[in-house]
Amino acid sequence: MTKKQRDYEEIYGILFDVYELSSGTDKTEECNVKSNIRSRLNKTDEYNVKSNIRRRVNQIFGEQAWENISQIEKDHFIYIDMKKYLMNFVTEENKDRIEKKIANNLKAPKIVQSMIDHNNSVSLEPYFNKGDSEEKKRKAFEHYKEDYSIYNNKKDPDITYEEWSQRPSIRPYDLYQQAVLESYEETEQENSINYPIRDAAFTASEINRYTINTICDVLQKKLGITIDMESIRDCVTYIHDYDLAHDSADSFQLEYDPKSSIGKKEQEKIINADRKYATCRYRLDHLDFWSEEKSDSKH
Repeated sequence: MTKKQRDYEEIYGILFDVYELSSGTDKTEECNVKSNIRSRLNKTDEYNVKSNIRRRVNQIFGEQAWENISQIEKDHFIYIDMKKYLMNFVTEENKDRIEKKIANNLKAPKIVQSMIDHNNSVSLEPYFNKGDSEEKKRKAFEHYKEDYSIYNNKKDPDITYEEWSQRPSIRPYDLYQQAVLESYEETEQENSINYPIRDAAFTASEINRYTINTICDVLQKKLGITIDMESIRDCVTYIHDYDLAHDSADSFQLEYDPKSSIGKKEQEKIINADRKYATCRYRLDHLDFWSEEKSDSKH
């Protein structure tokens, strides 16, 4: 049986629309109408751009057909993997608008910031060091209070600055580990309650399933709002698989490290996996899975 050939023209079209690029050889009426908006590529640039798109598609997705790739992975490829390269071909007057469009579609800057925030939250660096200035210590204390609030249901720490600054400085990682331990102990206590867990869990699961399906059906029929259940499933599945293979206290890798003992290709895989995890985590935390048919605007 002959293997189905991937339709690269569809992928080119999607990326050219997002980044508002036009083929230098495209003389269609639609292209001429948009010529004052789109960035037109010459023949050489168009050839190089399409070659690089093909190379990246094959590198990231292998032989997987485009239609079988989840929307989460497609969005990640379109808005993150290809962004830095394709923005090189966007005219200066278009860049701000396209940056905003990408941010609205994927919240990419916030996702990257969430990765940085995670790395800060599990940092092994102490909040302050011996010999730090008073000003630096007070800023460190504000940082400590913010982290403490996150891990303790928005409560303030039961310690004054004077007391805190006289003690050996703990690390963000220590607060994080304490929160993980307390969460684990609470879960253990809940699971030790003596009742028929299986029946209760099954009943709750069925109630949730039918409730959610009902809400989705009503939203679709009455308001034209669609909930992307497939993307939710993709995100939950990816988060689950990722968590099984990674320590939650590990830092995300944001960029290639030439000094690392790990090769460049392997690092690229790690970076893509970490970014995808952050994307899924962000979308789940912000319930970013609905779209409105009337305006076709995605949130």
